[in-house]
Order: sequence, then structure tokens, then C-alpha cells
Amino acid sequence: MTTMWLALLGFLFCGYLALAGVDYGTGLLMRVLATDATESRRVLGAAGPVFLGNEVWLVAAAGVLFGAFPRLEGDLLSGAYPVVVATLLGVVAFTAAVQLRSRRPEGRKGLWDGVILLSAATISTGWGAFVAHTLGGSAVGQLVCGTTLLALVLVHGSAFLAVRGPVRARAARVGRVVAPAASALVALAVFAGWPWQRVAHPAFALALAVVLVVLPLAARSLLAQHRFRLAFGATAATLVCAGALVFAARLPVTAAIAATPTLTVLTWFAVPVVPIVVVLQAITWWTARPGRVFW
Repeated sequence: MTTMWLALLGFLFCGYLALAGVDYGTGLLMRVLATDATESRRVLGAAGPVFLGNEVWLVAAAGVLFGAFPRLEGDLLSGAYPVVVATLLGVVAFTAAVQLRSRRPEGRKGLWDGVILLSAATISTGWGAFVAHTLGGSAVGQLVCGTTLLALVLVHGSAFLAVRGPVRARAARVGRVVAPAASALVALAVFAGWPWQRVAHPAFALALAVVLVVLPLAARSLLAQHRFRLAFGATAATLVCAGALVFAARLPVTAAIAATPTLTVLTWFAVPVVPIVVVLQAITWWTARPGRVFW
């Protein structure tokens, strides 16, 4: 049962990175790609129909962590509370700023644009630094991992906006420029700073690391060929692999797992709820597919 709940935690965390990465990438690129207030609204509105649903995955992952692994929280957060608090405040600020921006007149949205940009950058770098800290990385390693995740989110957001189309050419160009740097940062973070001594499955982790280096370059090539949907799939897979690499480490889950009666109750709750969440998320993305008009 420990393996099942660890797999569910990993699934939710990877889903959060891939889906909410769209929100944060869009927030990072909104002012970069837009030339006026109208384009800013269209860029942010591209993720508007799905962004709240994307954030739900973080809530679900936190619920699994605290419910199924109540004693793991101390091991994961020990010494990382400033980073975690800053990251979670960024999540709150980002969600609030996106909502509040739409309630301001066109000429008075600059403040919320700044909050969106700053909070998206804080969230992206914060999760990368937190993961590195959790696995025993040095301060330099945490900085590298934070910067790496920020670059991956930028490429992911670029691919998403290339699919959605409000600023397609500019988004694809930014993605092609950032992707090689993201790939290089992944190589630096994984092969130079990754705590391989804590990896439980070296062969699996090494395969993921190689895929992580290659996928941003594949996304760059696909963007250059105007195969935007495949490029978006490649960037989403990159973030999923990044999350999966974390769970290849030796996390102290055996001693942190909840008691069997608690897990039994949680299982009865999770079995129907998780598929419903996945189906509703799929319906939301299908409804918000390119060609539909929102905001």
C-alpha cells in the first residue's frame, strides 16, 4: 500500500508541474510577448479557462502528503520553511492577481501584471529549490535547480501559447531561444548537482535524466517545424519527467506512512475521487481547446 500511495503522490505532483506550469509560463511571458493591453489580456486569457483547475492538483498532492504520509512533512520541510512559505505565498498571489486584474480598467492593470510576473517566477524557482533541498542539494544546487525549473516553465508556456495562437509566432520564437538554455541547465542540474547517492533506482533515474536533457531540444525542433501541439506535448513530458526524477530518490516514506486503518479510509475516498478529478480536468481542457473564444 505504501507503493500505491507514493505513486499517487508522484502522479499528482507531476500533474501539477505539467498543468500549472502552463499558468506560470503564461504569466512569465505575458508582458514579454504582448505589445499592448489588449494582447496582454488575450495572452493571459489563453490559460484563463483552465488555470484554477490546474492549481487543484497542488491541493490534492498536499492532501495525499499530509493524509497518507503524516510524518514525512517534517523530513521534507525541515530547513526549507522559508522557501516553501515564499512559494506558497507566490501561489496565492498569482491566483489572486489573475482574478483581480480582470476587475481593473485597462489602463490600471500594471500593478497586477507585476504581481503575476513576480509570483510566477517565485513559484517556478521556489519549487525547483525546494526539490533540491529535499534531496540534500547544496545552496548552489538549489539555485541551479530553481533556475532550471524556471527555464523549463518558460519553454512550456511558450509552447502552450504557440498552440493557443494569440501571439503564436513570438511565442514559438521565445521557446526556440530558451529551449537550448533549458536543456543545458537540466544537464548541469542533473549530472553536476544531483545527489545521486540518494537515488534508489539509478538506471531509471539515469534514463529520466537523459530524456530530460533531450526533450527541450526536441520541443525546439518541433516549434521550428510549426508542430506546436507536439512541442507542447514534449514540454509537458519534460515537467512530468522532472517530477518523476524526484520520486526516484530514497524518500523516507516507509517510516512516514500512516496507519493501515487511516490508509483504508483514504483509499475508499481516493478510488472514486481521483478518476473524477482527472476526467473533469480532461473535459475542461477539451472545452478550452484552440478555436474556442474566452474572456
